[in-house]
Amino acid sequence: MHRYHCELKNFREKEKQLETSCKEKTEYLEKMIQRNERYKQDVERFYERKRHLDLIEMLEAKRPWVEYENVRQEYEEVKLARDRVKEEVRKLKEGQIPMTRRIEEIERQRHILEAQIKEKATDIKETSQKCKQKQDIIERKDKQVRFCIEIFTVLI
Repeated sequence: MHRYHCELKNFREKEKQLETSCKEKTEYLEKMIQRNERYKQDVERFYERKRHLDLIEMLEAKRPWVEYENVRQEYEEVKLARDRVKEEVRKLKEGQIPMTRRIEEIERQRHILEAQIKEKATDIKETSQKCKQKQDIIERKDKQVRFCIEIFTVLI
């Protein structure tokens, strides 16, 4: 009987140890679940940041082309105006209308427009160079972002 009593005591102690161990493991599991949730939030923030950076990069890549397109459209408008003036001069000369002052005025306008065309062409060249420089900067930034992503994936 004494032996059964001792065994019972030992089993009771073992039960307490197992309950304590189970409780500790349950608490540890809860901590790990909470940590995992925090990590999920961190990962979500990372991907959201990456989406924003990609959007910024895409918009920065578009900006030079939009600027280029605006200058090109201005160039085309000036070029069309010059062509209209040239056509008007040609018609006046063909009709032999004695309006030399008008012809001289139109010639002056044509020269002014040609100067504007040259100026716009210079602007286009400058904008094109700026586009190339910005594109180079964007490519460098892209390499940096890819490098950072590789580092981050290695760290994860």
